Amino acid sequence: MRRLTDTDSAIAYSTDLLRSDRIYLREVRDEDLGQFTRWWNDPATLTLQQSTARPVPEGATVDRFREWTRTMTLQDFGLAVVRASDDTLIGQAGLKLEQYGRSAEFVIVLGPEYTSQGYGTEAVRLMLRFGFAELGLHRIELWVWAYNTRAIAAYRSAGFIEEGRRRDVAFHNGQYCDEVIMSVLENEWRRSAERQQDSAS
Repeated sequence: MRRLTDTDSAIAYSTDLLRSDRIYLREVRDEDLGQFTRWWNDPATLTLQQSTARPVPEGATVDRFREWTRTMTLQDFGLAVVRASDDTLIGQAGLKLEQYGRSAEFVIVLGPEYTSQGYGTEAVRLMLRFGFAELGLHRIELWVWAYNTRAIAAYRSAGFIEEGRRRDVAFHNGQYCDEVIMSVLENEWRRSAERQQDSAS
């Protein structure tokens, strides 16, 4: 990773920290919360986000996202995912920090119309960089339903490793489903980031 040696290198680091070629991460605004709620209750995402597929009242969902995306505390960092080409809001990503152990849980919601286009993988990589390079985390984990194969592929591409399963914890369509636990450690992320940097140069 490039060291901060002068003003220009510090500016370059902060400019690129939350930005990739196609997306950037910014603060969550009040006007974003309604869109988050619509995505959360979209029939296409119900079984991907919830253990029981049911719409949640708008007020409760807005309150949930407002709580998740508080960036003024040291416990939760929630950011909006925005397409760089036209400043369109396409999702939300966050880290829920644990008090001890320098670890956090990663969460993400993308609008169904923006999935399967590589945006999710880019958002995951940006949040990992933010968590490890800026927040000094040691471990980032996530939980994902086993049938959410697209998300699992994106997480693996970003460096997450499956470390276990909670068996038969969700029930949809008359059948039980596993929840996959994945994580990535800071040294694993750093090695992966260095390889990506070397291949790009």
